[in-house]
Order: sequence, then C-alpha cells, then structure tokens
Amino acid sequence: MRRRTWVLGVVAMVVLALVAAAVWVLTRGPSTRLTEAVEVLPASAARVSFTDWAAVRAEVGDGVDADADEGEVQDFLDRAFDADLIATSGLWESTATLASGYGFSPLDVEFEVVGQGTDGAVVALRLAADADLDAIAERLDDLGYAAPGDRTNGLWQGTDDILGRAGPSLSVLLRNLVLTDGWVLASDEPAFLDTATEVLRGDDDSLADTTGADRLLDALGEESPTNAVLWPTDFVCEDLAMAQAGDADQPVVDQLVDDAGGVAPLAGMAVARYAPRDLVVALGYQDDDRAAGDLSARLALAGAEAVGKGGSWAERFATSASRHRDVVRLQLRPRPAAHGVLTEITRGPVSFATC
Repeated sequence: MRRRTWVLGVVAMVVLALVAAAVWVLTRGPSTRLTEAVEVLPASAARVSFTDWAAVRAEVGDGVDADADEGEVQDFLDRAFDADLIATSGLWESTATLASGYGFSPLDVEFEVVGQGTDGAVVALRLAADADLDAIAERLDDLGYAAPGDRTNGLWQGTDDILGRAGPSLSVLLRNLVLTDGWVLASDEPAFLDTATEVLRGDDDSLADTTGADRLLDALGEESPTNAVLWPTDFVCEDLAMAQAGDADQPVVDQLVDDAGGVAPLAGMAVARYAPRDLVVALGYQDDDRAAGDLSARLALAGAEAVGKGGSWAERFATSASRHRDVVRLQLRPRPAAHGVLTEITRGPVSFATC
C-alpha cells in the first residue's frame, strides 16, 4: 500500500511538472531565434531590430564567408540590400572592417539584434558555434581596446580614435564591447552595456519578460523571421507617426481613418519578414476588445493610400487579417514589382499604424 501511494505521488509530481512546463511555453510563446535575441535585451528597450545573418547568407550569400575578398563582400551586401534584408542591421556598413579587424562580422555571426531605449542602445551578436573568443580578444588588443581582467568575459573599452583608426563606417556602438559565452555585446555607453550583460547572464530583467514584447512574439508564430522590428510599447506611435509627413498629409490620413470607422491607439507593434518575401505585422492593443474592434479598420488602412509614401499600400502588397487575443495580425504578400516593403513599413510615416 505504501509503495502504491509512493508511485501515485511520483506520477502526480510528474504530471504537475509537465503542466507547469506547458504553461511556461504557452505564456512565453514559441522559441525562435528572434525570441532568443529579445531575451538578451534590457527590459527598457523601446525599439528592437533583428537580422538573422545566417538566413541572409543562405538566401543571397552565394557561399560568402569570413574569407571572402572585398569584391565578394560588396557583392553580397549589394544583393542583400536589393532584397531589403539588411535595413534592420546596425552593423552591415561595418562588415568589411569587422571581418578584417575584429574577427567577427555579418559574414560569420548567427544573428544580430539592436535594442534602443531612452537610456541607451546595445547591439548583441550571437557568434557561430566554432567562434574563438580568445582570437577575438587578441584582435581587440591589437586595435588598442583596454582589456578587462577576464579577457573573454569582461568589458573591452575603446575610444572614438580607435574606431577611426580601425576603418571606415564603424558604428559608434562598437566603442565598448563585452565578450561572453558565445556572444559579443557592444554599446557606446558602458553603463547600458553593463545592464545588457547582466540581462544576458540572467541577473536582470529581459525585454522578453515584458507583456508588450511577449504578446508580439507570440503573435508572430513559431517560424523565426529573417528580419524583424519590434516596438513593445506605444513608442511605435511616436516612431511611425504621421507627423513625420507633410502638413497636407495629416487631413488625408484623418479622412481615411474616419472612412475606416476609427482606430484605437496602439500599445505596440512588430513587423517580421519571412522567406521568400512575405511579411507579418502584429499590432498590439491594451485589451482584446480594442483589438477586435480595430481589425477591419486596420485591414482597410493597409489597403488604402500610403500617405506620406506615395501610391497605395495595395499597390505594394495584398493583405489579410486575423486577431490573436489582444493583437491584430496582418499578413502581407508583396506584389512582384514591390521592393523595400519592410523598410517602408518600419520607417515613418506609416498610415496604417496611426494612433
């Protein structure tokens, strides 16, 4: 009898553990490379830009790698630019200099994510599995960065002079770097870099733990995108505001919104691009009711005049819409002649993202 009771108790514990794991998965959303990227960003990040460099190389790289010559690198970047695959990157213009001087670059990293907030900005690079942190540390030494006590797990401090000597087109985010556990973190602000490092090590809150980011990641689904931009808060209303268009454009978008029946303010937004060219736009709201009430209006605006851009959105893509709890999900299929759709949607003004 005691043995049976013990067995039943073990079974109950296993069931509870499985239920807890299922709840965690459901509440955290699907695990993707984008999710992994967002998990290393500070909770204060207001805009996130993600580039899956391994996917970009697979799509347009034509075999390019870290040993490519200058011409091959430029050809790769030209193809990626034409395919609208690198507008989300903060480092693509630094590719050649990073490859030759730093020992890592978009030619060999897995992915890149840039998090920007009012208190700073950071870029995180997930290194390839065979990356050699000691070799990267030696490169930083040669460039003149001040080394930490732990060369492969600490802050390397640089200066603008170092960036200037290293080569052209280097982002200021490369002024300070941290090498740790398969990652390179970089920022122009040492304090914000310290925060990002704490997040990576699990000692501070991650953006992925916030409600705004979590629901957008969940709405994007189980497939990891090649590129994505997330606004986990209502900062999207400022970043893509119609105020960036001319004075004559605002009455036009006001009329379009009235014709669509009005819209509720956004509480967040994400744009993700999947191979070959399809995009998903996730529009976050404060509650389910506002999302439900906005679905038809956002769908109408996504097919209306592209105020501030020229032409119409319908000329650029076909659109369908659905709702995922408190998120409206727009599925965009670019027309064959449309180019640069991701860039257009992630840089204001964007009329169907009006607040």
